[in-house]
Amino acid sequence: MDGPLANAYCNTNALVREDWVHRPPSLARLALWLIWKSMKSRSSMLAPAMAESLNLVCVAVALSGQEVSQFLWSMLVLGVGWNFLFTGSTTLSMTAWRPEEKDRAQAAINFCVFATMAVTSFASGALVTTSGWDWLNYGSLVPVALTAMALLWLVWVRKNQTAASSSAQ
Repeated sequence: MDGPLANAYCNTNALVREDWVHRPPSLARLALWLIWKSMKSRSSMLAPAMAESLNLVCVAVALSGQEVSQFLWSMLVLGVGWNFLFTGSTTLSMTAWRPEEKDRAQAAINFCVFATMAVTSFASGALVTTSGWDWLNYGSLVPVALTAMALLWLVWVRKNQTAASSSAQ
């Protein structure tokens, strides 16, 4: 869900200006930073799992109506969820690389993430103008579901690896 695009399709008024669109995600980044510092030593799987649940909450709030409060709350939850997903998945993916490969891997991951963001920003405009606000939000459930399935698969793989290594010893 893109902020200015959502702002155009919600029942907003003069109180919601362009600068208000960017405040909830900014507050979300601050909240993420505080929460991330407190859970840094915990499982790297926790952040993407939290992000998935927050992204589902974001869609639910966005679909509950098109008033200013629903828009602002959905943007706040989206900001926290997106930041958890980005930070958690980056941390998790860095465990798959050797130390000398991490810089290149980080660059490739960031390129892919931000290229995907650019493409989906343009696609969201086409989707909302042809299909409407509700379908834009329903459509966002597809990548959320795919990410959830990938996380469940990763948990299953890690559980089997742990079981195999403990039985081998």
